[in-house]
Amino acid sequence: MREMEPAVGKFVRFADPERDHFVLQAEMEPVLQAEEWPALQRGGYLLDLLVYFSPHQDAWQPLLLPWLDEMVQKKLPKSLPLLAFFPRDSRQNPADALAARWRLSSGVLYDRLQRLLVPPHVC
Repeated sequence: MREMEPAVGKFVRFADPERDHFVLQAEMEPVLQAEEWPALQRGGYLLDLLVYFSPHQDAWQPLLLPWLDEMVQKKLPKSLPLLAFFPRDSRQNPADALAARWRLSSGVLYDRLQRLLVPPHVC
């Protein structure tokens, strides 16, 4: 997990709402159409990190949140097995509401993510 955290932090910190939101949605559309649920679970969760943790969260929320709610998250079957955001993460964290929204057993460590997003940046 730790080796992937800097990449997640960099993505959340530097993704640009104006430039990147169309690309991110376009990349998710074929995955949604193909019903590749694990990719949608992890991809939706990652986009939710932008919505809630990005320094540009005020810009991301109106661009991504309605689409994520209506077009992506609602299409996930309720019967999907839980999987972890980070492969091989054995944690089970039922109190993580953001992970639960995407049917994940665990997500990022939010305190560590917050530290990656404030100077001095480690990633």
